Amino acid sequence: MPSIYRYRVFQRTDGRFHIIGYDEATASTHVSPPLITFDGQARSGRTEDGIEYKLSGYPALDMSAGATWARYCAQEGLTGCTDVTP
Repeated sequence: MPSIYRYRVFQRTDGRFHIIGYDEATASTHVSPPLITFDGQARSGRTEDGIEYKLSGYPALDMSAGATWARYCAQEGLTGCTDVTP
């Protein structure tokens, strides 16, 4: 189960979610695949193929992770995402 720290959670206009932050295993910036479910209270979400992502620590979004998210949105044509970070 990937664990993400210094994270933000964004909801797309199609209802799916993404977690953006740092992967604890690699300490590199990471954008999750689209999550079909996200539980803010449990601080976890699940992809269509069953991979569960867990939030760790406190929310944040530094310049590096923000730039990674901006590139992902541009590549995927995403606009109008809402920050739903718990």
